[in-house]
Amino acid sequence: MSCGIDEILLRLKGTREYEILSGIKEIYYSLEKCQNEWYARTEFTCPAGCGKCCHNFEPDLSEAEALYLAAWLLQNQTDKAYSIADGTFTYSPERTCILFDNENSYHCTCYNGRAFICRLFGGSCVKDKNGFPCWRPCKFYPDSRLASHKPPIFHREYDMEETMQLFGTLPPVMSDVTAQALGFTPENEKTEPLRKILPEKIRLLVTILSFLESTPA
Repeated sequence: MSCGIDEILLRLKGTREYEILSGIKEIYYSLEKCQNEWYARTEFTCPAGCGKCCHNFEPDLSEAEALYLAAWLLQNQTDKAYSIADGTFTYSPERTCILFDNENSYHCTCYNGRAFICRLFGGSCVKDKNGFPCWRPCKFYPDSRLASHKPPIFHREYDMEETMQLFGTLPPVMSDVTAQALGFTPENEKTEPLRKILPEKIRLLVTILSFLESTPA
């Protein structure tokens, strides 16, 4: 399965949506590269089969994030995209993200199209009251694995200096990354629940693609 949106991008070339999607694609790529360096230093990747962050949670998406997820689904899971758009998709009955699959060991059914918060959770830092980066281990990360680190790590906040002493590097700053995303749609900085905005953006892309493909070159 393709992991990207290149086919959809090619079909959208010359549109506003193409510019937004291209920008988000670059941010996601840079974010993944930065996080991979962090994970290589810390080895704090998600435990296999966890998925706890998907329970009792559904992300709010910006317009740009929703467009990317819509494009990813249209390219990689076309039938699902159309069923979400027309309201026939059967969401998870559990108190989870609507795209969560408990029967799948990876759980997230749109992993390569997922939103910023899903990419950043557990692999980012925030800013303290003085505006400096600080890091806290994911609340779902096992105590035993934190304790096995030399020196042991605890479920608490570590300031920038402490984090640098422990690992020699910092993960991406969440607010900096999300601000970049909003920069692609300065006229619309609001976010909306995934189940509301995603069908709208899938329908929008389908309409644009249909128009472009029906218009003589």
